[in-house]
Amino acid sequence: MEDNDSLDRLPDELLQSILFYLPAQSALRFAQVSKRFCKLTDEPLLWRHYCRNTWEYWDEEHELQAKLRAPALETPWKELYRTRGLRDSLVGTELDGLLSTQQGRLAHIEKISRLHYDARDALQREWVLAEDAEDVLARRYWIDAILSLIQREAAIRIWTALGQGKDVPLEKALGAYDMFVNDRKRGDLGDFLAGLDNVAAQIRAATPDFDALTHRQKALTVTSYLRAKRLVGIDEETNYHALQNNFIGQALL
Repeated sequence: MEDNDSLDRLPDELLQSILFYLPAQSALRFAQVSKRFCKLTDEPLLWRHYCRNTWEYWDEEHELQAKLRAPALETPWKELYRTRGLRDSLVGTELDGLLSTQQGRLAHIEKISRLHYDARDALQREWVLAEDAEDVLARRYWIDAILSLIQREAAIRIWTALGQGKDVPLEKALGAYDMFVNDRKRGDLGDFLAGLDNVAAQIRAATPDFDALTHRQKALTVTSYLRAKRLVGIDEETNYHALQNNFIGQALL
């Protein structure tokens, strides 16, 4: 009671600042103390913070980047956090079900893969936790298989949209090829596009008048830069998703 009384004397602004340093589960317990604390934990900025810092990967259905650019009040961030939390729990449940029997495995795999990229964070955590499990080899085998399936399905969705005449950026369509190689640390389409953006920025920095060049001159400039930096060809000792080893790198060889 004394602790609660001490907290009651703190201003709302200070309490809200403290909440940003606590995990989401602590905030939920904090909300049960009083009506005032419950109201403080309903702040959209707080749950946007939890969403951004709890999960790295989000499926496109959420349009997360658009939500982050919009005012926090326009998105039900707390509900979105709950949705992702439930999906994390579903991944764990279905993975346990997959490993507990040889029957109906496809159904468990399908339920996880339907979550698309919303399942990736949970699967990666399960992969790490599997180190202490008795079925570590089987668990990691199926996790890798499901991650690979999710990435390939993402690539197919991109190409399907392209085939339907939808506006799909060229780099996204090409990057989808690399989704067919599973890598828990890399291999995400966002990682691939970020790598291209980084190289593009370097080329522009090295060629200040790039925008004034003709299309042919731009192509020659890009090709010369990539070859000078040895970003073409295949290096078996380098991660497949390094730029010199991916689809565009091979095409430039």
